[in-house]
Amino acid sequence: QQLPTPYGCTPKTRSLKRGDTLLWMFILECLADENKRHLVEWTREDAGEFRFVDPEGFAQLWGEQKGERKTPMRFEVMTRGLRFYYKKGIIEKVKHHKHLFRFLKIDELKRTMQKMMKH
Repeated sequence: QQLPTPYGCTPKTRSLKRGDTLLWMFILECLADENKRHLVEWTREDAGEFRFVDPEGFAQLWGEQKGERKTPMRFEVMTRGLRFYYKKGIIEKVKHHKHLFRFLKIDELKRTMQKMMKH
């Protein structure tokens, strides 16, 4: 059984254009980049748990990644995208902790991301 990716597509049916990064993928990329630790960091990588150290700074970086925005992206707006992932079983909010989230099935997500990046 393949893990559903955002928008209900599988890695085989969704091809990414250059610069077309999904939010969950962007978060994983930033978590892997030591230069982004001031924005986002793992709290328990084995459990897929991470927190936004600088939520507004991360949101602004995400807005720059997406491009075509007249105003800087705000964390409040970006979290709407995260809530979409709750329904898809990709990310969940860790209750009672501010800015703390968890990737569900983190190993499968990493494999899915690698497949999507190859296509």
